[in-house]
Amino acid sequence: MKKFNVMLLASLLFGIASLSGCKKENQINKNLWKGDGTWNIDVSEFKSTSTHYDEDNYENYGTNTGTIKFNEDGTGIMTHAGSTSPITYTNTDKLLTIIFVDVDGTFDESDKFDFEIVWKKNSLELEYFKSVTYSDTPNGVTVNVTSTTLWKLKLSKN
Repeated sequence: MKKFNVMLLASLLFGIASLSGCKKENQINKNLWKGDGTWNIDVSEFKSTSTHYDEDNYENYGTNTGTIKFNEDGTGIMTHAGSTSPITYTNTDKLLTIIFVDVDGTFDESDKFDFEIVWKKNSLELEYFKSVTYSDTPNGVTVNVTSTTLWKLKLSKN
């Protein structure tokens, strides 16, 4: 009987935790597109590093650099630093995945960004980080290269 009670309690706790995660996920999703779905990019920070290629070491910081418009159907438009791109998006309670779609409707893996979310109603902080290590052979000499990308966005609902 004790074993049954422990399993029942564990199942109930798991169910409650699952429902609260789904509830937050749905709240975030609805907050993204509710109203006209337009969010201001208040702050944008971007940093790229490379252990071998100096031209890949740079960073940008800007305020009020554009907008992201989220539609209820999972599509949208991002206008950032003078460029406009159609996007698709999905979210969980912890991640917002944004995919930049080419004019012909296609995309590849480099167009996909899984941002970690810090969400409060009408306020989003997004952070994307990626580190890649690979071998390259510039000038006939093989070198190992590690490159990193860090992109942070702070958004507020218009």
